[in-house]
Amino acid sequence: PAGCVAFSEGATVIATGNISNGTAQLATGSLTPGDHDLTATYLGDAAHRTSTSAVVTQTVERAPSSVTLTSGTAPSIVDEPVTLSATVTSPLANPTGDVDFYDGTTLLGRAAVVDGEAALSTDALAVGGHDLMAVYSGDSAHAAATSPVHRQRVGEHRAWAWGDNGNGRLGDGSRTGRSAPVPSGAATDWSTVVAGGSHTAATKTDRTLWTWGWGQYGQRGHADFADRIAPTRV
Repeated sequence: PAGCVAFSEGATVIATGNISNGTAQLATGSLTPGDHDLTATYLGDAAHRTSTSAVVTQTVERAPSSVTLTSGTAPSIVDEPVTLSATVTSPLANPTGDVDFYDGTTLLGRAAVVDGEAALSTDALAVGGHDLMAVYSGDSAHAAATSPVHRQRVGEHRAWAWGDNGNGRLGDGSRTGRSAPVPSGAATDWSTVVAGGSHTAATKTDRTLWTWGWGQYGQRGHADFADRIAPTRV
């Protein structure tokens, strides 16, 4: 037999191929993910009648995808925004869809994939360790994927000091020198700390001002000349 064969999906002809040595072939990348019912119809020639093959169901899978998760700040500080970035890759270009960002089983938020990237800024992470994941939804051509766990550590706004503790300048409630860091008071909401030679001034996240240490010349601002061995509000 000579002539050609029409390859079809349902009533739609995908393409035709010429017969060579009794065989016609077609290579196509036009099939979308899903099941496709395909047939081959021999169009006949002067000596041979037309005929159509039985239906062959071809399943096309979505392209595999992978997603990685990174943090813009690691470790981070409680109440400060952290930007989480997910990168989606696939052998097939231009993945679209969304990425859901999780802290364990808690959904932090969702972001659209643009040029293979999705990003979310969050300040919802409490003090401690967090197992974060990015879950890519997939799209019509790309399979869903989940990132490996990213461990994020979130710390507090503590102030730490060490060294000579004359006049209570370390703020730890004593006048004992320290060879290792100790917290200056129990507060966990310090914003800015400025250390002088023998006294310290600091602000908290609520913008209140605190001082401690040497006070002989009234430099701490407490309307007296006494030392303070622990943070005291001005």
